[in-house]
Amino acid sequence: MSKYFLNSLLLVVLVGSELHSSNLGNDWPNFMGPNSNGTLTGTTLKNIDIKQSWKTNVGTGFSSISVVDGRVYTIGNRNDYDTVFCLNAENGKIIWTYSYPCKLNPIQYEGGPNTTPTFNENKLYVLGKEGQLFCFNPKNGAVIWSDHLSKHQVHPPKFGFSCSPVIYDDLLILNVGQRGAVFNKNTGNLVWKSESGDDDKCYATPLKINWKGLDSFVFFVGEMLLNINPLDGSEYWHIPWKTKYNVHPSMPAYFDDSLFVSAGGLKECILYSLAIGNDKPKLVWSNKNMHNNLLNSIYENGFLYGIDGSASRRARLKCINAKTGDVRWKNDDIGFGSLLLVDKKLIILTDQGILVIAAANEDKYQEIVRKKILDFKCWTPPALTEKYLYARNAVGDLVCVRIVRQEN
Repeated sequence: MSKYFLNSLLLVVLVGSELHSSNLGNDWPNFMGPNSNGTLTGTTLKNIDIKQSWKTNVGTGFSSISVVDGRVYTIGNRNDYDTVFCLNAENGKIIWTYSYPCKLNPIQYEGGPNTTPTFNENKLYVLGKEGQLFCFNPKNGAVIWSDHLSKHQVHPPKFGFSCSPVIYDDLLILNVGQRGAVFNKNTGNLVWKSESGDDDKCYATPLKINWKGLDSFVFFVGEMLLNINPLDGSEYWHIPWKTKYNVHPSMPAYFDDSLFVSAGGLKECILYSLAIGNDKPKLVWSNKNMHNNLLNSIYENGFLYGIDGSASRRARLKCINAKTGDVRWKNDDIGFGSLLLVDKKLIILTDQGILVIAAANEDKYQEIVRKKILDFKCWTPPALTEKYLYARNAVGDLVCVRIVRQEN
């Protein structure tokens, strides 16, 4: 395995920004935000500028950041110990930490944690790289319950567990084993689990969709994209998705009863229809116009915006027509990185630590502002809160910046 894995596995870094919010803008409670798709709705972004507020270091890793009620949560590794950090979102000062033994495991990359803390109903959930599973009291860091996946004969894939915990009703859903596992979020009791293998290559975070009127979850495992019933783990359908290494950490993009799938090397991207009349996902179109190796593309008003390429292969920002798959425009100056969308604007963090804000304009690339905010490798998705943007690099430098000028 080579640099390709690095372009595919790591899912991290968060952001926050000064936004004017009507309902959802205050919190970013889990990986890829409140909508789990990299978008923030009900907000208006204006008076755009970029200015650093504070900077700290949380240790090596690619854990993203959750931000709730003025607190920032993330994970980093020092001296083969992972530490869960709770920081003050306004000044970066530590409120509490919790550490546990965990190997750095720097196989072909810097190593450290790959998962993002998940905040739900006044509890914080963390999955460690080796299978450590915690439920914390987010106020003081006290452990409410804990477990270890090895106790259930569920073992990590080669590069460690990388899926972030997903909450559905009273269930905590994990992409582990051959088809996932589910715990009770309140007690930590195992509800069900799938079979285990030597290397199941389960790296993607589960994504909730609606299949024939029912909530279900899709995620990549090895050579397949699976759709399962979260209540018992039964499979609704699967789509073969074989690539050279079968390492697929990205999530599909779900919109308008459709599923856009792009993950892994030079394989084609595909749009599927999930219309109720279909017995299984129906192919709408397929081409090679978008290759999402790190994170999913983001849908906005009939178009998909995404990073096409990888760190080891020329990458560019693209806009494609969601109905046809045709390329509307591309920009070669962005390179590899990740992006979010808010108020019809793309929030882009390049792998060189440059923050770029551009219009989500299907007719042309229209850049608003750019500024370097971090050094070293940034393979992590940005994320947003009402006031700030938070971003980190592989060695744990965590920066908080405003992206809106403070009004007098």
